Amino acid sequence: MARSFAVAVLGALAIAGSSGAIGAMSAACSASSNGAGDVAGDGAASGTLDAAPTPAAADADTGADDADAASASCSVSEPVTLWVDDSAGYPTRIYVPASIDTKMGSFLFDMGSETTFIATPDGTRDPVADGGTATIGACARSYQGRPYHSEDAHGLPNLGTYGADQVLAAHDARFDLEAGVLDRFLAADPVTAAWSATPIERVNGSLLVRITLDGVAVRLLVDTGNPDILWLGQQKKPGDVESQTVDAQGNVLVIYQGSVTAGISPGRTETLPVSRMPSFPYFEQRVASEFGGDVQGLFGVAALGSHFAFDTTKMVLLRKP
Repeated sequence: MARSFAVAVLGALAIAGSSGAIGAMSAACSASSNGAGDVAGDGAASGTLDAAPTPAAADADTGADDADAASASCSVSEPVTLWVDDSAGYPTRIYVPASIDTKMGSFLFDMGSETTFIATPDGTRDPVADGGTATIGACARSYQGRPYHSEDAHGLPNLGTYGADQVLAAHDARFDLEAGVLDRFLAADPVTAAWSATPIERVNGSLLVRITLDGVAVRLLVDTGNPDILWLGQQKKPGDVESQTVDAQGNVLVIYQGSVTAGISPGRTETLPVSRMPSFPYFEQRVASEFGGDVQGLFGVAALGSHFAFDTTKMVLLRKP
């Protein structure tokens, strides 16, 4: 899954969640998708429900030699600056400031995408071996290019997507959204030792988590391209706000936005924003092909909190109490 289930609907759900303007989702759904997975991740203007397939290994020229040369001085342990959109009153979008040549911009942090890539012009080959050299912090390295874009951030253009591979490259990856920093470690991080732990599982290059929503056990794709929890197979609950849109295949999609009681950390529940959807045919088809079914939605940024970490050795999501 090279892109993310959130790539398509993200911008739509993000906008709908903050302003009720679900019309943006229709635009998102009619664009061409960045990948196999995004339901909400790539941005309101360019995301889509018609996600692109993961490039076949035989067809994908990864440019590994160029990347190795460009990244020789890069360290996983270098802190990464984050820009966080918390305009809804809680974090919903995360960006990584970057530059390509002299062009300043940002990458969308989207774990629904298995890989990090530079956004190339629409209509170009997907993928291209060398999409360019991006500088993130003190690290300059080459990334593959894919013709998928998300929204601007801080008045600067989107340059690409910062994927799940950046988390999986470390033993521990700790996010402090209040300070705006990602720290990655090649050994156990003592700071998170007392944080609550929730088991996660890895399928290919994606992470999934099992939690409860309103007391119902669910399995969700961890997708930071999505602003909140997306729960499929659900009807409207009292207090929910209803919206409709149409996906790229012509299916009418109904969305109910409200709140849900989530059991994420052991021994406690919390109330979180949720987008309920009775049906999302394209997503369900992708889930069946990519994960063998048994995925009921997306686990987005708002569900993670302001302080969280992924321990990819113990395979747990850690959240600060």
